[in-house]
Amino acid sequence: MVGADWLQIAPALRLDARIGPKAYLSPGLGVGGGNLPRDLQTLRSMVKGKGVNLSLVEGWIKASRHHRDWATRTYHTALRRNKISSSSANVAVWGVAYKDDTSSTKNSPAVHFLTSAPAKLKKTYDPVAILPRRIKGVRHVRSALDACRGADVLVILAPWKQFREMDSVKILSVMRRRIVIDPYQVLKPSDWRKSGADCYTLGEGTPSC
Repeated sequence: MVGADWLQIAPALRLDARIGPKAYLSPGLGVGGGNLPRDLQTLRSMVKGKGVNLSLVEGWIKASRHHRDWATRTYHTALRRNKISSSSANVAVWGVAYKDDTSSTKNSPAVHFLTSAPAKLKKTYDPVAILPRRIKGVRHVRSALDACRGADVLVILAPWKQFREMDSVKILSVMRRRIVIDPYQVLKPSDWRKSGADCYTLGEGTPSC
């Protein structure tokens, strides 16, 4: 984390004609979905022992895993800063699909987070996707607001348009504590600041937005 704001960097990159104004440029939580992760693993298996330099592929896989773990690392940071034990924390997760506008949970940041971040209670909401049955101890609820009731931490892991239209004041009013992990800045950081939330997002050098 060096303090760079991706909301300022991405528009500048699009000014380069080789990239273009329509380029898909935004930070993320690693490579999701089923295709590219599978293809990288297949490529690594195909050339194993044949003297091929796979440093680029290995670096890509390693970097993807590091970015995937951002939400879990940030969650533990937030609990420490707010002096909350994981055994007593109630967590709300918005977005269990690996990205918005899909029902697929393959290599989903939410699946990884829910299986790696300890908590007393975990509630999830997604407009379309449903969690795999193998994930235990998670309640899937009917609305984004329901997921937040009594929560200490809200984690937004897929930037669905529906989430962008939520009222931050209303959300925080039903939470037990005001901790928000919003990597994609789905909701305006300024709105969280006004409400006194402890907010974490990608691309900022300090943990609080």
